[in-house]
Amino acid sequence: MAHCGSSSSATTDAGDGDGGACGANVPFGPAVLVPGIATDGDGGAVAHFHPTLDANETQIIFSAGLPAALYLAQRADRSSDFGAPIALASLNTGWDERGASLSADGLTLFYHEDSSGSGTTHLYSATRASASDTTFGAGQPLTALNGAGGAQTDPSPTHDGKTLYFASSTGGQSSIYGALASDGFASPTQVGELATSIEGSMVPTADGLGIYYAKFVGGSGFDIWLATRATASGPYTTMVPVAQINGSGNDQPSWVSADGCRIYFFSDRDGGAYQLHSASKQ
Repeated sequence: MAHCGSSSSATTDAGDGDGGACGANVPFGPAVLVPGIATDGDGGAVAHFHPTLDANETQIIFSAGLPAALYLAQRADRSSDFGAPIALASLNTGWDERGASLSADGLTLFYHEDSSGSGTTHLYSATRASASDTTFGAGQPLTALNGAGGAQTDPSPTHDGKTLYFASSTGGQSSIYGALASDGFASPTQVGELATSIEGSMVPTADGLGIYYAKFVGGSGFDIWLATRATASGPYTTMVPVAQINGSGNDQPSWVSADGCRIYFFSDRDGGAYQLHSASKQ
């Protein structure tokens, strides 16, 4: 299966090895807390998960709390702090909504939800009329992907919208799958070359040559890894940890800019609840 693109903005040099200032082999700088969102005035006690941004990086959607609910916040430009979060009331059920990921055009939000409190999560999508809107229509289950007996999490669309990545787990083992929009997401295929441990929370690069994902590495929990390949239709052949931004706790990627220069992720590296972080290539 060909997996192309990213859920971020215009395609440039992401994942292109040494071919640009933000190519795959260029290291990230230090991780920083996302300004205005990281603790939300709670001193770090409230957990924050799965940040996803619009193409301009002026709007962020994430989950907060336990059980988690979806929130949206805005800022004037990329160098500013985010303002007060707005609860996405049309999507929040009072159970658990996480795994937010925006389509490249900003009109569709994918996420996972435990709608019954049973612990089994399924995938949903919701749409809005404009990428500047702060509300979405009601969430709709992605029925073709929500298999019985397992949990589906962390949906992440490619930049061209042709493929949806997600994690599916049974018996505590989670693997990454891809499903094509052309068949209504009806026939997901496991990305077998990435099935080496417990994987999830993935985000593909805009050129289709790379995918960041969370990999279970033992006692320290999850680290962020990057898998790359020579062509957008071929298998991933190189998988390496993103050592510059992996901390002492659990680190899971959630969004990458289309130029490959910035990554957003969530981490409990500070010893408390999960918080939102970002890192930039320099």
